[in-house]
Amino acid sequence: MRACLKIVPLRRLVSAACLITALLHGAATAATTADTPACSAVPVTSSSGFSRVETPVAWNYRATEPSTKGCKGGKTYEVGPGKTYENPRNVPWLDLQPCDQVLIHWRPEPYRDILYIGVRGEPDRFISIKGVPGPRGERPVFDGNGAVAPTDVGAPRVFDAAGMIVIAKPESSSRTYRYKPGYLLIQGLKIQNVRAPSMVTGLNGKRAPWNDFVAGILINPAEHVALIDNEIADNSLGLFTNSLDDEPGQTRDILIRGNYFHGNGEGGGKAGQHNAYTENIGTIYEYNYFGPPLKGSSADNIKDRSAGIVFRYNYVEQGVDLLALRDPQSNRLFEAAAKDCLGERLSSSAFVYGNTFVATEMTVWDEWPIFIAHGDGDYGHGEVRDGHLYFYNNRVISRLDMAENTGLGVPLFHIQNKQTPTTVVARNNVFYATKATPQGKAAPFALFYWQGNGDFQSNWINQYVKVMARKEDGGMSSGTRWNGAGIESLKASGDDPGFVDVARGDFNVREGSPFFKLDAPMPEAVIKRGLQPTGKGVMRPFEAVIR
Repeated sequence: MRACLKIVPLRRLVSAACLITALLHGAATAATTADTPACSAVPVTSSSGFSRVETPVAWNYRATEPSTKGCKGGKTYEVGPGKTYENPRNVPWLDLQPCDQVLIHWRPEPYRDILYIGVRGEPDRFISIKGVPGPRGERPVFDGNGAVAPTDVGAPRVFDAAGMIVIAKPESSSRTYRYKPGYLLIQGLKIQNVRAPSMVTGLNGKRAPWNDFVAGILINPAEHVALIDNEIADNSLGLFTNSLDDEPGQTRDILIRGNYFHGNGEGGGKAGQHNAYTENIGTIYEYNYFGPPLKGSSADNIKDRSAGIVFRYNYVEQGVDLLALRDPQSNRLFEAAAKDCLGERLSSSAFVYGNTFVATEMTVWDEWPIFIAHGDGDYGHGEVRDGHLYFYNNRVISRLDMAENTGLGVPLFHIQNKQTPTTVVARNNVFYATKATPQGKAAPFALFYWQGNGDFQSNWINQYVKVMARKEDGGMSSGTRWNGAGIESLKASGDDPGFVDVARGDFNVREGSPFFKLDAPMPEAVIKRGLQPTGKGVMRPFEAVIR
């Protein structure tokens, strides 16, 4: 693997070819390729064109890596100034075949064409849509301000002006009911301004402001899609993937790697739009930098409803919930029954490891942010997530001052489902609470918000309370559920966690850090799925921004 250069400022954007090498410091490639899968099988496809249908296999906690090693040809469509196609709208999108690639060159003026992608590659014969960077590493920009929906590309009417890049089944007389787009790579683009008051021209030719539930990238449905090295900023939803209607509408196997999300959401305290909102069978987030959502929104940073979720090596800053693992919803019954390749329900386990989570501000409602939310509880449509939340080798940092109106403790885990309880299995994490201002007093962590079951081993924490009551319960003295077995080993310490520079958000660790003494063995569920930590995550803002 070729050598990569040093970390550089944000304006020098990501080179995906070097991303994984630099992040792991030569230790391995991505964990998705370095680990041995718990079990493996090859999906079976049949027919061709818009009749190509895949019989899915149970997920093995590995993403389908974007690959063209099976290609012996394929067309290249060059887009940009002086190229064969001046604008993306000129590309014959419905004619793309396995091994084809669309290269979109940077230009000073943003592209304003909405992309509808309804085609399908094959294993090791991906279709690639890639940005070619500018002279200073600039990603080609797709801007929603003045965006235009193209015609004659199979655009599904139901998703008219629903996103800037839309991956969905095309409207085609030759498409079978079970067909889905798939084996697609989207890489090296910047998508921005997909929200009102920016204007968009729809398929009917009429110009109007974007609605308030639209996305920079929308996927519904598709399978085996990789989003790598993109910047997704200042949209209503940054990324939205959805699933409907049993298997024909089920989105599967989505890889989200090395992207930069920030500023997505809706103002005025709206809570339904986030940096990323996903619902699939089989989702992997890795090596992304999630900056704060739109200030003034009530956005979560990441909201996921997937059956089968691996969230690792990311840097996440701010959000009402920094990571909200909600119950499957849109295709709930189908997803609730989905099993992994070991024969276990996918919704009964979530794996969150090697990440850095940072909270520095109160929410728009002057309440504590919550680091990890799990389930929907009384607000849901059936409690699907249960079993175990495996949370290991993470660094969790709160820089918040204690305040009278916020209750005692900044919640680490908000476990909402009561009928189907979840145990948080916490191993080898550092939880560090410090003050935000020189005159302030650091707010302690609350291990759980209202209720929780814990299995904590070999964690470092400097100050905490066991549980914080819900605001509607009127305080700690009433309404507090606590089923708090399994935290006996957790002892508060006042020691320095050994981070390089807390004020600058650099959470790499110095020699002598207590982090190096955390050595609890991994749970069996982690080992048998091959999800042991093997890589170095993103430890500071923009660390994923590598040239």
